[in-house]
Amino acid sequence: MEYRVYQPRPPLRPWVRHFWVLEGASDAACETIYPDGCVEIAIHLGEVFSGPDGRQPHSLLIGQMTGPLRVHSGGRTLCVGIKFKPGG
Repeated sequence: MEYRVYQPRPPLRPWVRHFWVLEGASDAACETIYPDGCVEIAIHLGEVFSGPDGRQPHSLLIGQMTGPLRVHSGGRTLCVGIKFKPGG
C-alpha cells in the first residue's frame, strides 16, 4: 500500500490539514486507523474496506473516533480523502 499526502493551497489551510490517497493491490491488506481528533471525508474508487461493522460505503464522513479501527481490503485499493483540522 502507498499512502500519499498533499498539502492544501493557502485559502484552504485554515480548515484542511491535507488531502490523501491510499493506493495498492493486495488480497489481504490491513490498515489500522487511529483517532486523531480530525474529521475526514473518504471516497473509495476501488475495492471498499471491510471493518468490524461490515463493508464500508463507497463514500463516507468519518467523525471523531474513540479508539483504533482495523479495516481490511480484499483487492485493488484506491481511496482518496480530505482530512480537516480539528474544528475545521
